[in-house]
Amino acid sequence: MHKRFLFPLLVFSTMLMFVVGGCRKTEDLTDRVNRMNFIGDNNQINGPIDEWLFQKFTIPYNIKVQYRWNRSEVDLAKMITPIDESKVIPVAEKILKFYLEPYQEEGGDYFIKKYPPKEFLFVGSAEYNTNGTVTLGSADAGRKISLFRLNEIDDNNWEGVQRMLKTIHHEFTHILNQNRAVSPEYGAINKADYVEDAWNDFSEQQGLDLGFITPYARSLKTEDFAEMAAVLLVYGQHYFDSLVYKAAPQGQINLRKKEQMVVDYFKSDWNIDFRSLQARIQDLMPPPPPPVLPPFLEHFGDGLEYTEIQIDDTDIGEDFRSTWNSILEEMATETNRHIAYFKLSLLPGNTQMLVRVYRYAAGAGQTGSVSYSRMYFDMAQNGDGSIGFTYAPMGEDGKASSSAIKANSDVLSQFLEGNNFVWDWLDSNLTDGGLFVVDNSGKKTGVAFTGVLQN
Repeated sequence: MHKRFLFPLLVFSTMLMFVVGGCRKTEDLTDRVNRMNFIGDNNQINGPIDEWLFQKFTIPYNIKVQYRWNRSEVDLAKMITPIDESKVIPVAEKILKFYLEPYQEEGGDYFIKKYPPKEFLFVGSAEYNTNGTVTLGSADAGRKISLFRLNEIDDNNWEGVQRMLKTIHHEFTHILNQNRAVSPEYGAINKADYVEDAWNDFSEQQGLDLGFITPYARSLKTEDFAEMAAVLLVYGQHYFDSLVYKAAPQGQINLRKKEQMVVDYFKSDWNIDFRSLQARIQDLMPPPPPPVLPPFLEHFGDGLEYTEIQIDDTDIGEDFRSTWNSILEEMATETNRHIAYFKLSLLPGNTQMLVRVYRYAAGAGQTGSVSYSRMYFDMAQNGDGSIGFTYAPMGEDGKASSSAIKANSDVLSQFLEGNNFVWDWLDSNLTDGGLFVVDNSGKKTGVAFTGVLQN
């Protein structure tokens, strides 16, 4: 053991003697010091990234962006990785576009140079906490904002981009609140419902029902205010409203009160039109990707959530209007019976479709009770996944197609047998859907035989 410590001690003694001895000389060491290489984590030779950040952040906004790895800048007790340098400028561009520039337009040059943090710290990975939560960002005394999970930022991962932007706007709202406090009336709205670190124990719906826009908003009133502002600015009014509508009645009342207090705070304390700021940021956002809808035939069919599709005049699109009118006119010629609506259903096995034609009594016009007649169509899947139909005189349920209807349904039969289709939803509401004509490439055209799903 003594031998292991002996060598470092001797080296230290030698170094000490050299330093002391050197200090006793009158030699000017300035030139020697100037030629020493002190390049390290915080003293790097500037490269293209540094020059870009200097021109875009430091000169116009007096903001430093720290992206080089410095372990002392983060929690030493946690496993954290640096940001990929290829991500630095793309991340910084989004901060400019969706945070600094909109605030500059609404708040003015003095505001944007005085109140934003003077440093951004870019970190590649997340910071995981012992209670199962993840730290996405932090604001240190209003001077520095640290951003985590930046290696996930990608234009193809817009969810990650929005998460980062929400973190920035959340933390900047804290900075504003530290300079000019929010009215105590805000915290009184849900005074008894804040739970500090236990917020992760509650669901989004439980929070909404009380009046919290996110689960984290339930931790403290300061976090509540910051979450409200960030959600409204980054995700927009439509998204915010959709969450409000999910809440219980009292939760909706509380959320609307808080929303108005956020708007009023920005105007009264900062002379910033919050709605204009919100609209400016939202106008810069890319259009949202189309929603991923569940497979239609997992919800429509025999024994499923929906078993019928009712199709009438109100659901017919313009691309199908001419064909639809011809179908109605042709079928009405049979004993002067007008069509009320159709109902489509699938027989067990999804190999045959039943079309029930509901008609008014002969000579009754479009009033009174209705009755239906059947038409069956065999259904076969094509190689490209589309569906083709062939008229079937008999159904797999042992019942026959109506010969009278068949004799007066050439237009309908030609439409179904002369095209290929896919089953799909009409929109993301998941309440309407049906058959969509596809072209030779399998792409949906504007022609659709759709209606309201029923059970």
